[in-house]
Amino acid sequence: MLFRSAYQQCRAQEYPPLQEFVDAYYWQQKGDDKLMEQYLAKVKEVKEKYPKPTQEQLDGNVPYVEDRPGL
Repeated sequence: MLFRSAYQQCRAQEYPPLQEFVDAYYWQQKGDDKLMEQYLAKVKEVKEKYPKPTQEQLDGNVPYVEDRPGL
């Protein structure tokens, strides 16, 4: 079973580097949103791959994630 800290660890390992965010933010302030849109799309992919468990799942009333490779 994947617990709260495990899903957070998985997300942290796969999020794009903060340097990419800083660069994207800089260019967004200059009027170019392309890099920020790409950065946010990467973040969204990670959040969808490792969704936050519901309270029921955290309480153990419903299965969350089982047999994920590498966990």
